Amino acid sequence: MIAYKFVGCFDESEDKDVLCMAGFFAPAHHWPSFGGAWLRIVASVGMVEFHAADCENRTGFFETWDKPTERRAVEQRFLDLITKRADPSPVGFVVGIDLVAYARTLGPSLKSTLARGYHKAWLLAFVHALNRMVEAQRIANQTTRE
Repeated sequence: MIAYKFVGCFDESEDKDVLCMAGFFAPAHHWPSFGGAWLRIVASVGMVEFHAADCENRTGFFETWDKPTERRAVEQRFLDLITKRADPSPVGFVVGIDLVAYARTLGPSLKSTLARGYHKAWLLAFVHALNRMVEAQRIANQTTRE
């Protein structure tokens, strides 16, 4: 078995109804080229970090960017970095949790059985993301053996 160390970037957002966690992960040996390219785009625009929601809604860093074509051009640079890579990394993921249903069903049962704080919906989303990383490891191991 070949073991990879994975590196990931995770971000979550929620409102009263839905929690969403999204991000990317890749074997550590693939991450520097991706992460470095990502940071070069961020720096070239003068951002500290890229928030797609700010780009889409003209808030935060993009508040003064009144031309949709300029915002879309920056967004496209990030999308191209993800989709036009020679190596198969990074892997993108998204996990969504219906917070209303969670509070009504799973949340109360977890709260009564788990240590303080471990019943939170964001932790469930994070565990799902980690499970995707484990699955990627399993697939990498199968591919390596073939």
